[in-house]
Amino acid sequence: KRTKHFKDLDLADHGVISIGKKAKSSLSTRLAADVAFLHSQRIIDFSLLIGVHFCRPTTIRPPPLEERQHTILDGVRASFLHRDCIVYVGVVDVLQRYDRAKRLEHFAKTALLGVDHGALSCVEPDLYCERFYKEAIKHFV
Repeated sequence: KRTKHFKDLDLADHGVISIGKKAKSSLSTRLAADVAFLHSQRIIDFSLLIGVHFCRPTTIRPPPLEERQHTILDGVRASFLHRDCIVYVGVVDVLQRYDRAKRLEHFAKTALLGVDHGALSCVEPDLYCERFYKEAIKHFV
């Protein structure tokens, strides 16, 4: 089987995933709730995992995106790279609290090494969660 793995910048180079307005609204609501929960727990270092299953071409055309069923947790019909697919979305990765060690890491990288605050992944939860949500949702239309 042939598979591809994209990181966020790679995915952006290939265009957005078309899921339709209703599915994007559902995704946006669920993603915002997940991010709010992680924020309330002062969690950082999480990622968005997007699984794409490309459907085989058929002679029967699928209904327009707006008429399809939208269940993000079970996968949603979508279009990506000009092909019909099913997209699965979830928040994954090493979930770490923004504690003293992380604050010290942030201080060391910005104050001592001069790394730009905005370029760091180890930032306080307010910024991390806001940046994560904005970057994640922009991959979908």
